[in-house]
Amino acid sequence: MKLVIRQPIGPIVNCVVTVFLFDRKNLTSIFSAALIAGFLVGTPVAAQSQENTGAVDGYNLSVNLSGGSLDGVNSAMLVGSLSTPIPYFTRFGFQLDLALGKYDGVSGTDSGGAAGHLFWRDPQIGMLGIFADFGNINAIHFGRLGFEGARYYGPWTIEVLLGMEFGQNVLTRFVDEVDISYNFNENFKVSVGQRLTSRGHMANIGFEKQFAAYENVSWSIYGVAEAGEDDFNQAFLGVKASYGSAGAKSLQERDRSQGVKVRLPRNLASITQCGKVDTPFRDPQWLYDIALVSQLNTKNCASKSEINALSSTGIFKP
Repeated sequence: MKLVIRQPIGPIVNCVVTVFLFDRKNLTSIFSAALIAGFLVGTPVAAQSQENTGAVDGYNLSVNLSGGSLDGVNSAMLVGSLSTPIPYFTRFGFQLDLALGKYDGVSGTDSGGAAGHLFWRDPQIGMLGIFADFGNINAIHFGRLGFEGARYYGPWTIEVLLGMEFGQNVLTRFVDEVDISYNFNENFKVSVGQRLTSRGHMANIGFEKQFAAYENVSWSIYGVAEAGEDDFNQAFLGVKASYGSAGAKSLQERDRSQGVKVRLPRNLASITQCGKVDTPFRDPQWLYDIALVSQLNTKNCASKSEINALSSTGIFKP
C-alpha cells in the first residue's frame, strides 16, 4: 500500500493562532485547533483508490426521528437531510438539513432548525468545509457559523467543528465540537466527544447501528447522551432511513461518501435556559451590518451565572 503524507505548515500556524486570539482563555479552543491541524499534517493515509468517488457519491436523502430528554424536558424532532455533489467540481458537495419538532411533549411548544454545509471531501482522507445553522424553540432562536472537518483513518474518524454562535437571544461567543468515533465493523460505530455551548463544556457518548440494506435504502438506530457544566444533560434515541442514488452502502461508507454530520437537534442545547434581560443591549455591530441581527437582545440564553448577572427576574425554559 502506498502512503502519502501531506504537510502544509502555514495553515497549521494560522489555525492555532486565529483560535488562540479569538478565545485566549479557552483551552478547548486550542485543543480543537490542534486537531484540525492534525487533519492537515503528519497522518499517513492510503493513496486514493481508482474506485474512489467524489465528495458525495450521488443524490442522498436521510430522514431521522428522535425523541428523549433535552435538558430535562421531553422533546422529539424529525430531521431531513439532502446531500448532493456540486456539478463540475466533484470534490465539493453541499448538504441541507431541515428539522421540525416538539419541545415539552406533544402539546408543548414548537422547535426547529436548519443547517447548510459546503465542503471538500476525499473519502480516503477526510473532509473540510464551512457550515451555518439555526435553532428555534418557541420564538427563542440563535445561529452558528464556522468551519467543520473530519479525518478518516481506518475504522477511526475524528470530527471537529469550530465556530461562533450569535443572535438576539444568546451572547456572541466561540463554540466547538469534537467527536471521535470507532467502527467495530462497517455497520456499527460508537463515539465519544466534547462540546462547548452557551451552557459550558459537556461530554457525550453515542452509537449507531445500521441493519441490512435493501436496494438503495438502509435503516439504522442511534442514540446519544450528554452531560456537563451548569447541570446540563440530554439523551436521545432515534431511527434513521437513508436513500442513496448510488446504491445502498455500509454505515462507514455512508458517513464518508454520502452526507456529513447532522448537528440537529444537538445545537438546541444553547437555548434551553434563558432569562429576561433587565437592560436590553446591542450585539456586536457587524452582526447588524450583515443583517444577522436586527433587534436588541432582550431575552438571553446562557449559563445560570450569566443569566443571574443580566436578569433580576430569574431563569425560564423557552
